[in-house]
Amino acid sequence: MSKPITSLQRQLQQIVAKQLVDISRNPFVQGIAAGSLPSTAVATYVQQDNLYLQKYLTNYQQVLGILAPDLLATTIHAIDTENRAHQVLLAFLQTDNAQLMKGTVIELPTTRAYLQHIQTAITANAWQGLAALLACPLIYTQLAVELQQQQAVVHRNPFAAWIDFYLPKADYFTKRMIELFVNEGQTKSDYQQFHALQRFEASCKYENAFFTQAMEE
Repeated sequence: MSKPITSLQRQLQQIVAKQLVDISRNPFVQGIAAGSLPSTAVATYVQQDNLYLQKYLTNYQQVLGILAPDLLATTIHAIDTENRAHQVLLAFLQTDNAQLMKGTVIELPTTRAYLQHIQTAITANAWQGLAALLACPLIYTQLAVELQQQQAVVHRNPFAAWIDFYLPKADYFTKRMIELFVNEGQTKSDYQQFHALQRFEASCKYENAFFTQAMEE
């Protein structure tokens, strides 16, 4: 029996709300809110996010190519615009992306584990892969809303434009991904839904670990 559309939506929201409690306490996120972070942490974050997004884009194309090719064509640009958020951080570092990525930049353990988690989900099936991919945009969107409510988006905060980039827009990428996940989920069994939500929650935890990783290097 198909589940109501709101059931999966509600479960996603509950998972995000729970994970944001920990994410909001993460020193990196608190630094974003306060407008003060070590340059080394910001540099590590951007380097690792570059590596992550390269593979995220490939994974997104693979999953959407199976589930919703038309949606892929209209949303793929959203991932390509992610460099605008990076530009804010690069300005803080007073460098550019080419200089930051010069030489050998390797995937750190959390980055590598997160990407492997996504790949494992995709190997199961495209919908499971979508669940693992969905955490990134959904966590960032909700985190930006929370930071805005904390009045972190102020002129004196050098990261204000970074926060603003992730705030929900009228036709935003995250909403489309949620709709696809929920619509596809109506045809799935309780067992499949359970595992998809587990993969989603694991990805949310990796998002928190990704921020932590930047502070540890």
